[in-house]
Amino acid sequence: MGTILFVVAGIFALVVIVGSFKSVLSSGIPKPFDSTTRDAYLTLGAIATALFALALWKTGKLTSFEIAGIKGEVQRIDQRVTTLSEQIEDLYKAKKRETFDASNWQQVRVKRVLPNREGFELELTLREAPIPNSVEVFRGVLTIPPDNITFIEGNVIRFLSYGKKYDGNPIIIQYYASLRRPKE
Repeated sequence: MGTILFVVAGIFALVVIVGSFKSVLSSGIPKPFDSTTRDAYLTLGAIATALFALALWKTGKLTSFEIAGIKGEVQRIDQRVTTLSEQIEDLYKAKKRETFDASNWQQVRVKRVLPNREGFELELTLREAPIPNSVEVFRGVLTIPPDNITFIEGNVIRFLSYGKKYDGNPIIIQYYASLRRPKE
C-alpha cells in the first residue's frame, strides 16, 4: 500500500513540476514574474530549495532543517549515537572477574615484604591485559585502594595486601579488558 501511495504522489509531483515549467517558459523564454506565473515560480523555487538541501544532506553539511514547523535531523547523527552505544556495550561486555583462592593460590607471587611486616606486595598475572585504572582488587571484603595497585606490563599487576598466605579470604580482581591489541 505504501509503495502505491508513493508512486501516485510521485506522478502528481511530476505533473506539478511539468506544469510549472510550462507556465514559466513559453517558447524557451522565461515569462516575467507576475500574478499568473507566481505559483509556478514558487513551486520551482521550492523544488530548487529541496534539491539544494538534498545535495547538502548527501555531503553531510546539513544536520537539521525546519520547514513550516516540521523539524528533521540527519540520520547520521542517530547512527553515531547507535555506534557509541554499541561501543559502550562492548566495553561492559569486556568486564572480567578473576578469583584467586585455595585452588589457584600458587599463582600469587610475593614480591616484597613491607618494613615492620606491615604488609606484602603481591603480584598476579591476569588472563587479559586490563585498561589502566579499571582494576578493582578485593581481599575478602576489603577493597585494596587504587593507589596501592601498580601496573607492571601487559596483564601483570602488583598491589599491597595484609597477608601472603591464603587465609580463607580470596583475592577477587575485577577489571575491564583492553579491547586494543598489543603492538607487535
